Amino acid sequence: MTRRYRAYRHRDPCRFTAKIAAVLGTGSADCWSPDIDTPANKRFIADFHAKYGQVPSNYVAAADDAIPYLKAAVEQAGGDIAATDAVRAALAKADYDSVRGRYKLGRNRFPIDRYRSLEGAAEVSCAWSLRSDGPQMHGLADPYVDDYRNPD
Repeated sequence: MTRRYRAYRHRDPCRFTAKIAAVLGTGSADCWSPDIDTPANKRFIADFHAKYGQVPSNYVAAADDAIPYLKAAVEQAGGDIAATDAVRAALAKADYDSVRGRYKLGRNRFPIDRYRSLEGAAEVSCAWSLRSDGPQMHGLADPYVDDYRNPD
């Protein structure tokens, strides 16, 4: 798990205990949720909960996911971070154990994700967290991918 510093305090779900009834059942969408069934996500949730006693927010998951992504790319480039072309090529593959599951990058290097419909749900260890509640939207690329002009 990535070390977190206290200079920036994210607004995680467990800090919001007031007016919980207003949160429960509200909808959202994201590429990550605490209940994604992957080994990396299960490990991340368990480690985070053991250390902080709560369910992490999607912002913490995204930040924590960046370290294995970068580490895997450097390792796939032979461990030489100065080999920028090899590291860049490895980053483009996004071949690592992500907390959000497998995904690919578009030509513009933005993720082509699987978005989940989420709902605010009561949580045993805190006030509330987000849970998948229905359909997933597969293969969503950002709307600007066709404007990407960087030669590969």
